[in-house]
This record gives sequence, C-alpha cells and structure tokens, in this order.
Amino acid sequence: MREVLKSKIEESFKRANAQKQNVKAAICPHAGYDYALETNSHVYASIDVENVKNIFILGPNHHIYNKGFLFPRVEKYETPFGFLQINKQIISDIIKSDTHNLYTNPLKKYFQDQHNLFLFSSDFCHYGPRFRFTNILQKYSDTFIFKQIENMDKDAVNIISHHDLTGEKKKKKERQ
Repeated sequence: MREVLKSKIEESFKRANAQKQNVKAAICPHAGYDYALETNSHVYASIDVENVKNIFILGPNHHIYNKGFLFPRVEKYETPFGFLQINKQIISDIIKSDTHNLYTNPLKKYFQDQHNLFLFSSDFCHYGPRFRFTNILQKYSDTFIFKQIENMDKDAVNIISHHDLTGEKKKKKERQ
C-alpha cells in the first residue's frame, strides 16, 4: 500500500512538470489524495526545498473544537517517502509565547525567517450541516450550490492574493 501511494505521488509530480521556485507559503486543498493529489502536486513540485529548514503545516480541525493551535505529540510523521522529524523546540517556543494574538504573534518570527516554509491546508468553504454552514438553501439544485461554493472559493483566492483581510470580513458578513 505504501509503495502504491508513493508511486502515485511520484507520477503526479512528474506530470506536474513544475519549475522549482523559492516559495514562502502555499495554500493547498486538504481533501484526500483521490480529490486533491493533482492540485497539490503542482504546488509541492514547484517548491525548491534546498534551503528550507522548517515546514509549518497549518489547517483546520474538523473533529475537535478548539480556539488555538493543536500540536502533534509524536516525534515524527511517517510518509510514503520516509519520516519527517517534528521540531519540538519550535512547538515549545510557540506554546510558551504570548498567545493574545494567536494567529499572528506566535508565528511571526518564524514567518520572517527565509528558511521556513508555511503550508496552509484549506478548502476555503465547507458547506453542510456537519460544518454548520447551510445558508445556501437546500431547495436549490446541486449545480446551483456547487456554483455558489465555487464563487466563495474564488472570493477567498481574490482576497488572499490581494492581501485584503477587510474584504474577507465583509464577504463573511454577507454570507451570514
């Protein structure tokens, strides 16, 4: 199974045929391999990791409600390509830091370090009762709902690419 997955990933990276770039941060879907492998491969294959010392992976948690960070308790992650060592010192430093501004201050110094890479795992929009987001009425067709979700995703991409957090707040109010 591990070798099959490794082979699928390697083939997808080859198809991506991406030019290596110095990347500071990237956003990729956190859907499973069947849904997002091709998209993620285009992003990950383009990242030049030659000078990367730490990779920060940030994403939502759909299983446990919390207001802060959740950190791994393991020493390493197993991947089809081997093990990734967890930097416990950075985790300890973040936990000890002032968390009044949880989403910026604890990570700011790491983001400013040119040797750190940030990967954001997000689908932008999660529609349905499981995610407590159903403002698109069920009387509409699936095609209509999917189009609305696509529009919200495009809005998110536009806001991010223009560094427009106030636009995000406005769009969020419109959707409520």
